[in-house]
Amino acid sequence: MIAVNQIDPWPGGSGNPQPVDGAGNLVPGVMGVDLRMGDGCFDAGTGADDLFGLGECKATPRSGTDYMWSPVAIQIPGRGSFHQSNIGYVKEHCLAAFFPDCPSGAGRIPIFTKSYNDLLWAEGLIRSNGSRALAAEKINNSRVGRGGLPPVVAGDPDLTLLRAMIYEQDIEGFTSAPAPYFNRRRYTSAAQVALPEAFTRLWPETPRQMPVPAKDLQLLKLEIYSFGGAGNPSGATPGAEAGAKVKGVREIWAEIEAKNKAEARSRHRR
Repeated sequence: MIAVNQIDPWPGGSGNPQPVDGAGNLVPGVMGVDLRMGDGCFDAGTGADDLFGLGECKATPRSGTDYMWSPVAIQIPGRGSFHQSNIGYVKEHCLAAFFPDCPSGAGRIPIFTKSYNDLLWAEGLIRSNGSRALAAEKINNSRVGRGGLPPVVAGDPDLTLLRAMIYEQDIEGFTSAPAPYFNRRRYTSAAQVALPEAFTRLWPETPRQMPVPAKDLQLLKLEIYSFGGAGNPSGATPGAEAGAKVKGVREIWAEIEAKNKAEARSRHRR
């Protein structure tokens, strides 16, 4: 979303290119050129290339404030290409080698930020038919103030305001624990206003909630179950892939007991 030349899913091979075009111009995202991405270069104040040893370019006046680009995707490919990205998050980086005020190298990662609070406030106003002017102001605090993107205004349609709000939630709320997942989960609900896939997508067959662990069910003396799969992505009702029935613990025990009895009878006959 933040740079349209970053293909999703990750293309493999040499990965995705730096977010600049052949003429050196910044590549826009779905909302335009975002100053939080910039040209993708980053050097943490060293003025040198290759900060992490992965081919990074040193910072320029056009470099972003929150994200950087590397020619190497460092995730383990065997864990799934959906983990791979050439874009890294550097807004809260605190590298001990370069910043004397954080000798441990532990950066500050806020659990909940002012910008995320602003965006929740804006969403509440939009969905409750509240003040559009205040909603636009809250969105623009990060959209314009940090991203340098064109402002939204009170007269914009709800869909325009929601698109801007959701984009900001993704870009600003990247480190807000599981918030991006839960946002995508609710935006894919039929009850939400129709939005382009880029603003709402969860990967196919992503569970919308987590099942109760089998050990907990055993402690509670409840049947083990499964749900979800391609035909039931919401997981609203128990089920199995391709409609196959998942056996409960009582059924499994009944089968084991019947098998044991049959074997005992066979031994007795011999």
